[in-house]
Amino acid sequence: MTLHRKGVGRAVVYIFLILFLIVELFPILWVVATSFKTSIDIFNWPPKIWPNPVTLSNYAYIFNDMNLQNYLLNSIIVAIITTVICIIIGIPCAYAISRFRTGGKGLSSWILMQRMIPSVAIIIPLFILLWKIHLLDTWFGLAIAHVTYSLPFGIWLMIGFFGDIPIELEESGMVDGCTRMGAFRRITLPLVVPGLVAMAVLIAIQSWNEFLYAVILTSSRKSQTLPVAISVLVHPVTDILYGEMCAAAVVAIIPVFIFTLSIQKYLVRGLTAGSVKG
Repeated sequence: MTLHRKGVGRAVVYIFLILFLIVELFPILWVVATSFKTSIDIFNWPPKIWPNPVTLSNYAYIFNDMNLQNYLLNSIIVAIITTVICIIIGIPCAYAISRFRTGGKGLSSWILMQRMIPSVAIIIPLFILLWKIHLLDTWFGLAIAHVTYSLPFGIWLMIGFFGDIPIELEESGMVDGCTRMGAFRRITLPLVVPGLVAMAVLIAIQSWNEFLYAVILTSSRKSQTLPVAISVLVHPVTDILYGEMCAAAVVAIIPVFIFTLSIQKYLVRGLTAGSVKG
């Protein structure tokens, strides 16, 4: 009877997970299918999931007429700059707060609270600042804006990872002759690689998807990112280019998917489990 109940419970869990997966993946499947549909099939009723016939005209439009590859390159560069700045600043800050209790117990919570400030509340000061230092409509200027909301989250995340590393490991290294910086570089930093990768992935995705700063702080194709390019396909007065918009969305999804898939093994936090045993 117990085995029967376990079997029924497992079947219910599997059914729930399958239904959840269908609900989560269906919008992505619909966007991908729509990107290959003609205008007639997009507005066809009843709607067809699979395109028939398949057309590449939507992709031809975004790459030939819109030059979407330029926006794609801008997004990649801005995301890389944002991530690198957050890593360079965030790692030392998180380590100092975790190991030396810099700022007291409330500092980590205060840092996380900065992430809760609405972006629209600081967009005007940011615009004026970037205008004064001649960084409007540049990759670096937009990356600075992205750092303002990504860095607090990154620091808060890394505080937890550094806190999971036993301080005895560093003390053992210093007993063997390492300096504080040497123990950090040779012992602690390699152990927080999963956390560092998780931080980098989340920050890069946040920068990749950000729209408000990108649309206000950039004004030309030399620095505008993919979300801005996709918004151009929405014409409130004339028409919404659904097929082209879905094609651009697919292009925006693919790099993030490949990037996350390639480093997924580093996203497991269990690397340091049992590090002080034996």
